[in-house]
Amino acid sequence: MHPELFCLGCIFFSSLEKYFYSLHNFFMYRIRNAQKSDLDKIMQIESESFIPQISEKLEVFEKRLQFFQKGFLVFEDISSGEVFGYFSSELWKDFPRDFSSFKIGHDIEDFFFEDGKNLYISSFAILKKMRGKGIGKKLFQDSLNFIEKLLKNDGILLEKTILLVNETWLSARHIYENSGFKISFTIKDAFENSFGKTDSGIVMVK
Repeated sequence: MHPELFCLGCIFFSSLEKYFYSLHNFFMYRIRNAQKSDLDKIMQIESESFIPQISEKLEVFEKRLQFFQKGFLVFEDISSGEVFGYFSSELWKDFPRDFSSFKIGHDIEDFFFEDGKNLYISSFAILKKMRGKGIGKKLFQDSLNFIEKLLKNDGILLEKTILLVNETWLSARHIYENSGFKISFTIKDAFENSFGKTDSGIVMVK
């Protein structure tokens, strides 16, 4: 099975190779499922994207890979082969209303349900050098489409897609809102910040 290739901009389909291509300033990238060999790069992306107080530990990502590889993706520059971002998710049976389910660093094993129809996006990040290019929304939406397709092949049709975002991350919130996500409720003190205080988290649902 070939990985799917996406490019930014116009999209066309090659029925011969069954690849999707898209183009943006001649930059092309591949979306694929993460492997153990990607974990070092994923940790680099994590440290570039989040302050130490809210960065996930290696064992958290190892568990995500173990339990739901189909929902753990990486973005790879086709020309250089460099992994420059990741998207991780979980399947939940229900839509929880308590903070423990959304807590940073939670163990996927405690909440994962193999036949769940609620997709929780646990993290989404790209390297600093790739930001500001207008590709965030494209990567995010392509990732959702990729996972939904894999799940549909397994007979799973998602009912809800859920995420938690820091109230101060305006660029991220803009991406999610433009992707059809709506605010469901707010969790007070969900994120530590670099000033020794906390920020609220906004639970969004599509």
